[in-house]
Amino acid sequence: MIGLRINLHMAGDNMIPKISIILPNYNSEKYLKETIESVLNQTYRDFEFIIVDDASTDKSMDIIRSFQDSRIKYIQSDRNRQVAYTANIGREMAEGEYIARIDSDDIWDEKKLEIQLKFMEENMNIAACFSRVDIIDENSENANEKYQVIYDMFEKAKNRSQKEWLEIFLTEGNCLCHSSALMRKEFFEDIGGFYNLAYVGAEDYELWVRMIIRHPIYILDDRLVKYRWEEHSATKISGLTKEKVYMAINLQMMLKSHLFEYMTEEEFVRYFKDTFVNKEAKTPEELECERASYLLRCSGKDVNFLGLQKCAVILNQLGILNQMEK
Repeated sequence: MIGLRINLHMAGDNMIPKISIILPNYNSEKYLKETIESVLNQTYRDFEFIIVDDASTDKSMDIIRSFQDSRIKYIQSDRNRQVAYTANIGREMAEGEYIARIDSDDIWDEKKLEIQLKFMEENMNIAACFSRVDIIDENSENANEKYQVIYDMFEKAKNRSQKEWLEIFLTEGNCLCHSSALMRKEFFEDIGGFYNLAYVGAEDYELWVRMIIRHPIYILDDRLVKYRWEEHSATKISGLTKEKVYMAINLQMMLKSHLFEYMTEEEFVRYFKDTFVNKEAKTPEELECERASYLLRCSGKDVNFLGLQKCAVILNQLGILNQMEK
């Protein structure tokens, strides 16, 4: 049975906080106190802090219970269900106008929420804003040079159009730090309001793809997060082990295989028309051929199984067969 304790934050006469912060945790006793403190020390104070413990077997719950801040709500799950499921529990509890996520070993700058909220309130069309990050190691020491590849992955990200972002996500993968995000809940709900359980380890990447199809995002130049990287942690998604690299490749291929399910025909034309074989394609049959054509090209050199799989379906449909031949 899930144990639950809830405290409500009072902001004047308003019980609903401006921001809901979600922290999924599993066996992070080594770093958890530092992470929680970085949230509670924010200069912006009107938030609820939802901590969902994923059935930790270490001293995580003792650490969580040691904090007496009334903004904290926590849940302890009865079994381990992985981070996407755990984050969704927090999302269901979230009452704020904005949602922020922090991993249980990362650290926020004290002005993170203040700076990002000001930007979001001044740019109401933006679905989520992100920040620059510094990499830290297991000792909380700066590791930008030690883990140069990871630092560069985040650092090279720049503001782009939705179309350009979609191309980057599909060709290069994720380059946004989840713990740096502040999301507008209204727009989050517009794209389903959930983390996809099939993408554990890349649930944020899948979310950003869904988001960018419908709404713009923005990266602030402020360096507001310390992102912890450990190459050989048994409990973390991060790392460059062979297994985790293969997992990332498989998840990216799976995302591409379902990509067009996220889009209307109008959105498909808007984002992919310049790749069309038939630049005048507009009928459902013509657009289905263009989807197959794109999937034949998007998997990488000499790996065309996504396109072949799509063709295997549509070539059994007479109208599309004729269009494909044409």
